[in-house]
Amino acid sequence: MIRTIAFVSLFAATAAFGDEDEEEESIEVPGAEIRFTIEAEHEYVTDACEARLDVSYYQKDSSVHVETELHNDQCGASSGSYALEVRYRGDDGEVRTVEFEELWQRSDAEPVTLEKDYYVAENVDVTRVRSRRLRCECASAPDDAGAE
Repeated sequence: MIRTIAFVSLFAATAAFGDEDEEEESIEVPGAEIRFTIEAEHEYVTDACEARLDVSYYQKDSSVHVETELHNDQCGASSGSYALEVRYRGDDGEVRTVEFEELWQRSDAEPVTLEKDYYVAENVDVTRVRSRRLRCECASAPDDAGAE
């Protein structure tokens, strides 16, 4: 990203007149203006990465079986978290949502696959499972300061 910043500076300029042997005389020019432009290229470096989470599920009585596959093409070793939001209709007809927080971590560039059963409630009809708040952070490079 290139960002251009313009600066304007007002100052009182001083001009010197005279010979080397004579005392210098000066004239002040109030309100003189200098303009200059600086172009700087900024690179924002963070440990954050963009991950993608594929979710598939099916209902098993009072629970839902969820299979997730997490992909991250930006870095190998990484970790993060996400929430699974399960929406269901109870036997009273009311629609409710329950949320489950999950952590993940990987040490290589392979996708992370997880399978898990989540208890929802008795006599319900699961209508949707989706992921929310997926967070990804690349692992820092090993510190070579101690290596000799």
